[in-house]
Amino acid sequence: MIKVSSANKKFIFKVFLIIFLITAPWFNGIFSESINPEKLVQEDMSFYEINPCKVSLSEFLINDPLSIFQDHYHFRFNNYSSIGCFGKISGATLINNEFYISIGTNSFINLVLQLTIWTLLFSFIRRDHDSFQYRYKLLYLSSFFTACIFTVLIFSEKRYYAKQFYLMDMEESYSYFYILSILVVLVSSLSEVISKRVSSLPNYLPYIFLLLGVFSGFNINLYSIIVVNFGLYSLLRKKFNIKLNILMLLFTFFWISNADGRYSFDPDKLRGFTSTSYELMTIISMSLFFIFFVNGLIYLFNKTKGKLDINLFFSNLCKAGFFILTLGIVGSNFPIINFLNYYYFGQQKYGITLNNPFSFDEYGLKIPWRGFYPSAESIGEFFGLVLFFSIIVYLKNKSQIKKLDLFFILYIIFGLYFTNNRSVMILLVFILLFFFKDKIISSKVLFVIISLISAVLVISTLGFQNITYPYSFSSGYLLELANNYSDGYEVSEGLQYANKLNDDGGIGRIIFGFFSFIAFYLNRSQIWAYSLGRYNPDFGEVLIGTGPYNIAKHYAEINLLTDTLLLPHSTVLTYLLFFGVVGVCIIFSYLIYFIVINKSRINFFGYSLILFLALNIIKNDSMLYPSGFIFYTFLLYTVFNESEETTFTK
Repeated sequence: MIKVSSANKKFIFKVFLIIFLITAPWFNGIFSESINPEKLVQEDMSFYEINPCKVSLSEFLINDPLSIFQDHYHFRFNNYSSIGCFGKISGATLINNEFYISIGTNSFINLVLQLTIWTLLFSFIRRDHDSFQYRYKLLYLSSFFTACIFTVLIFSEKRYYAKQFYLMDMEESYSYFYILSILVVLVSSLSEVISKRVSSLPNYLPYIFLLLGVFSGFNINLYSIIVVNFGLYSLLRKKFNIKLNILMLLFTFFWISNADGRYSFDPDKLRGFTSTSYELMTIISMSLFFIFFVNGLIYLFNKTKGKLDINLFFSNLCKAGFFILTLGIVGSNFPIINFLNYYYFGQQKYGITLNNPFSFDEYGLKIPWRGFYPSAESIGEFFGLVLFFSIIVYLKNKSQIKKLDLFFILYIIFGLYFTNNRSVMILLVFILLFFFKDKIISSKVLFVIISLISAVLVISTLGFQNITYPYSFSSGYLLELANNYSDGYEVSEGLQYANKLNDDGGIGRIIFGFFSFIAFYLNRSQIWAYSLGRYNPDFGEVLIGTGPYNIAKHYAEINLLTDTLLLPHSTVLTYLLFFGVVGVCIIFSYLIYFIVINKSRINFFGYSLILFLALNIIKNDSMLYPSGFIFYTFLLYTVFNESEETTFTK
């Protein structure tokens, strides 16, 4: 008879519990109703209008199995549903000859179900051998305060949540006591599991791009809860950077004192890490959230210093990349998988439905394919980082290439190609060329061949036609677009100032022209023109910004001749909105300071990683997602704080 150890019993129990929690909700009420489900047909959609919440999702799929894989079916959550309707068809409609099936869910059941599953997943990480000595009374107290912070955030965004919480009056205080009580229990359970595995977290950090952790029906992210909890714990333990916190409090005081007006914003793919409104209460709560979040990151980074196992980290990078790409491909071909991906991985928006990642548009240009992730460029950067670390592991550390790892790398190369992030491709090529520069220079033939290939790569990225345009065109293109998008009645302060610089000539026109030139060749002219057309700060906001992760005012204050939500696709430009010129200068000063004081320690790969992250921060909005923000700041912290000769230091 085979004996099963206690640890294996727990493992098996947790696996079966997760499987049950994933499958059971969609069988809610199966066969309990005396009604036979009907297939959807374009001629008559009345059945599900007459019989809402009578047929479970599983019954629907059994009755109409073609909906599992046919691309004209789209399954969508309806979080504003009763608990009894959870997992059932709450309605169906036909739009442009495509079926949209509404699945009843409930925001509070989502919170409990998703957080329970994700907490169980964290419990599979091996406990720390050198577990930190926590003061658990303070840890539970910080969990309570964390629940309070997120309850206040919900209160400050009650207009958003009024459409998410079924029959809950967001003007009544009892509603918030109910929310708080649920959060206290869930956050305390999560905190207990995480606190025993802190040392191992850095090696599993790549999975933050797979398990995105946004709660369905909420503007809350799993990782924000974890980090804020430890931020509050560090403050209760009095282990924090006094100068940094004073600086953030000074900024907060300005943001609060300068708050005026009320604006709303649909967070779309930023859900979980941005505010849905701009008003006094939102600014206060988001500012406090940001302070606790920064403190939490610093505390966790300090606690895990020196715990990074580069081989395990790289292995998890490859696995995460494999699952992200695979789930994206499968989800784009199977609507029901796309639906389940959104729920169980906590996506900000549904995965892409374009099921051919090799697609080109009518002009012969590659269509960026984001797959599982909300942003094609951001996930392209992640795939690029996987390949960057493969260079480190196999060229610097000279580790033996495993067949499975080689398969993952080749697979992820396709993923990078699908995203069409050509700047990442070129950056990786130049890092490789610089690494092998001595061998290349020693051979004239090889040098000429490599130079020609590099030139072709650069020209293909910039666009052959684009490089034929004169500087006078590219330097004025951004301003021309911004004026075209303006409706002429409401012209933003930013656009007025840019026009004044252009009319006055001189150094201002030269600087802005060069900025436009860079935007043109980074393919950012259109989206930066949108941002310029909406940029409407007063003088104080130019200096200090409007507050962290709050872009509601920016998007709602000025109307353009387009309603398209296009982010600036530049963390730097977005941070100008949040923190102003002073804040951005302080952040860059910190980075430059750490580079200077560590210049004798950082090796080629350390500088390459800094360059990789810096260029992508300038040209993309990865830091607006919790996965990108946490991952990038961790990598920078690792480069600057490795105390011995390791991956990024001499």
